[in-house]
Amino acid sequence: MAINWGPYESSGGLGVRVGIEADWENVSNGDGHAVLNVKYYTQNIHSWDDEQTLNFSGAITGSDSFNNVQGEGVTLRHTDARWYVYGANE
Repeated sequence: MAINWGPYESSGGLGVRVGIEADWENVSNGDGHAVLNVKYYTQNIHSWDDEQTLNFSGAITGSDSFNNVQGEGVTLRHTDARWYVYGANE
């Protein structure tokens, strides 16, 4: 699947945005479960050295802190997997 990007948050010409990529695996009517894999990325306008924190809410909670020294490329910051059980009619 494609990365869905949020807007750039910037200050003084520097900026970073967060992207999320989610895909389902193991979807099976016979098993009654599915796994959602979620990957969180950042992309910078310019490189700078500072601490950042991704805060998660909703079904995925917690946080992930990192130092933002990478340049303008896309960087994978965090992965998470969620197990869902569903009924026969879902």
